[in-house]
Amino acid sequence: MSLSTMTNDLGRSGQKQTIVAKAYGHAPDGIETANATASKAFDAIAKFIPTEVLAPYVVVMQMVSSKTVPWSNHSVFWFFVLLTPLLLVLFEFAKAAEQHLNWPAVPQLIWRSFASAVAFAVWSFSVPGTPFLPGGNVVIAGLMAVLISPILAALDAIVMKILANKI
Repeated sequence: MSLSTMTNDLGRSGQKQTIVAKAYGHAPDGIETANATASKAFDAIAKFIPTEVLAPYVVVMQMVSSKTVPWSNHSVFWFFVLLTPLLLVLFEFAKAAEQHLNWPAVPQLIWRSFASAVAFAVWSFSVPGTPFLPGGNVVIAGLMAVLISPILAALDAIVMKILANKI
């Protein structure tokens, strides 16, 4: 999800706002295969990750694995985990300035920044060359996504509602 879309439901300072919780990753009735479940979990995780970070990460990890750059895959991973929330904050304030909106509510922005870093870390485990799962072990990455995505979605709904009442 793009940075702009990802933060549309953030409150703005000086405004009382009701946040409608987004439901992520709910399975339809019936039995699903493990691949379909993992795919839905990755889709749910991706809703928290700015798309502007995904492609550069894959490209840089490819460069690291081909030894085109002198960086380690650990340093690239942690750089992007830290870059994700920083970009979210930067672009949200830029969007508010461009569209002449009130500044974003900082507590909600902090939560979404944290959630985006966690989601990016989980998503990145599926990328070949990840430092923690050699070969981008998709089974383990899928399991992590299946476990984390509903927790992150539930926490998002709860935290955003609590923070919306405090703005």
